[in-house]
Amino acid sequence: YRDCSSYFYKWLQNEFSKQPVSNLINARAEFIDRLLIKLFHDYDLAHESDLALIAVGGYGRGELHPYSDIDFMLLVSEQPSDAVCEKIGQFVTMLWDLNLEIGHSVRTIQECRQQAEDDITIATNLLEARLLCGHSALFESLQQLTVTNKTWDTRRFFELKRQEQLDRHQRYNDTANNLEPNIKESPGGLRDIQVVNWVAQQHFDVKNLEGLRQKGFLANSEYETLQKAQNFLWTIR
Repeated sequence: YRDCSSYFYKWLQNEFSKQPVSNLINARAEFIDRLLIKLFHDYDLAHESDLALIAVGGYGRGELHPYSDIDFMLLVSEQPSDAVCEKIGQFVTMLWDLNLEIGHSVRTIQECRQQAEDDITIATNLLEARLLCGHSALFESLQQLTVTNKTWDTRRFFELKRQEQLDRHQRYNDTANNLEPNIKESPGGLRDIQVVNWVAQQHFDVKNLEGLRQKGFLANSEYETLQKAQNFLWTIR
């Protein structure tokens, strides 16, 4: 695993000066998918009947920039046994040993629902959840509880994300940030494009800007402008 990861990252470092950034962001996520799934099987977690490995956040979108956290959740139907906990511990420890920047959690469906109701950031992360391996019915149950039966009222979700955006703009629009903008958080940064996607997912049940174009919410010219802006910011990052 260590040799494989080292080789890949060396290759990736060289390729960033040669290939379109969108190919590399998606390729990096796909590589991590394969690595996590392989380890999930090697530690005999894939055969557990009440466990699912789920990508969340930006990684859930299939986007993984260099130095970005690899966020995933181990979804369980109930609190796991000591034997399963030991396997999970070995799985996570191997990821740390590979020097991967991971963010992980172990939650039941009900815990996900409760925490999503209490924290809109968690609700937003779950919008982008993606099943990697494990019990698919468990993942579908999570989707039913948090996405199909929406955790947040659509209007309330929009209002809170809009307020988050206004607060963030105020925080990242001072003199220092105007001289050296934060590619992710400053006004016009990547986070603003992500907000469009999140609100779209909540209201229109689409996953990305292409979905908004198909729904007629974005004109072709608006879609192309946003895509160009995103690729430009990705390249800078």
